[in-house]
Amino acid sequence: MELNFAGKKLIVIGGTSGIGKAVASFVLSNGGSALLVGRREAKTREAVQELGSCGEVSGWSVDITSSAGRATLIDHLHAKHPDATLLVNAAGVFAPKPFLDHTETRL
Repeated sequence: MELNFAGKKLIVIGGTSGIGKAVASFVLSNGGSALLVGRREAKTREAVQELGSCGEVSGWSVDITSSAGRATLIDHLHAKHPDATLLVNAAGVFAPKPFLDHTETRL
């Protein structure tokens, strides 16, 4: 598949590993730029450094599990990345336990 992402900026929530990082790499390799959003600062820095050879990439570390973190991210996106045209949400947590031990949590 050949796609041209020239002039497109991707925001990847959960972009420091797995699917999010792979999508960012694909977009960067096809002419786009990317902002990787991750929870851990060191991991975000490492991912930005690794993908830097593929294209223009930056990172932002924030914990979006809190309302304050989400508000900070939104403010940052409005201030620094209003030109973003693409969004991928690849954030997730793997917490293996029996199905019946899971509970519903409301924000």
